[in-house]
Amino acid sequence: MAKKKTALIYERIQPVTSKRYARHSVDVGRDFRFATGLEAIPALAEEFPSLARICPIVFAGSAEAPMPNALLGMKKGQNVFIGPNGGWAAPYIPAFLRRYPFISAPTKEGGKTVLCVDDAFVGLNTAGKGHALFTSDGVETKFLRDVNLFVSNFDAGLEATRAFVGRLVARNLLEPMSIRITDSAGETTGGIGGMFGLSRARFDALGPDARAELKETGDLERCALHLKSLEHIRRAGQGAKRPAPPTRH
Repeated sequence: MAKKKTALIYERIQPVTSKRYARHSVDVGRDFRFATGLEAIPALAEEFPSLARICPIVFAGSAEAPMPNALLGMKKGQNVFIGPNGGWAAPYIPAFLRRYPFISAPTKEGGKTVLCVDDAFVGLNTAGKGHALFTSDGVETKFLRDVNLFVSNFDAGLEATRAFVGRLVARNLLEPMSIRITDSAGETTGGIGGMFGLSRARFDALGPDARAELKETGDLERCALHLKSLEHIRRAGQGAKRPAPPTRH
């Protein structure tokens, strides 16, 4: 039976404490095979300039609150960015993957989060490989402090991303979108649905005041980057059949 995972890739989330992980190190940054089965992952709004250079950015989730996703493959379980030795075959590594195996989680009391780690991560070890989490005195290492800051910034980026999407939804700028996989004869053989993309018609119809507001928040640039990123659909379709341009509904 497959192990149940949370947040796509986490299996056993545990708080990072000196009592539990005093002798542990984490070997990260070289092997991304933990993401092999992910065809899409959450993306932060601040990542759009970097992500738009390597993959399509789409929106997924409920119509009321879809979130940006980096599209890594054109069929379920396909990630075309994982190299033969588990390396990441692109110049930019998405923040969602750089955060792993760490994540924040609320305490039982609520209202506060603590740094946690996936206890099932293969790079978590007591052999001294990678970066130690604590010193021999039980004090957090610089590596762990940096991880804590990164995870906190990631969480803040999620909030900013939700606000960005909220502004797009409020202006009714998103519409359902799907991608078809076709054979050489143009026959549909598969595809991906359940996504949203920017409505070019509604975007182009925005007045000068609305565009000025979008420019002030940085949303205008993000919208342009999202549209530009869709040119990578053929790259994401490697290993599948021929992807057709995205269809708006």
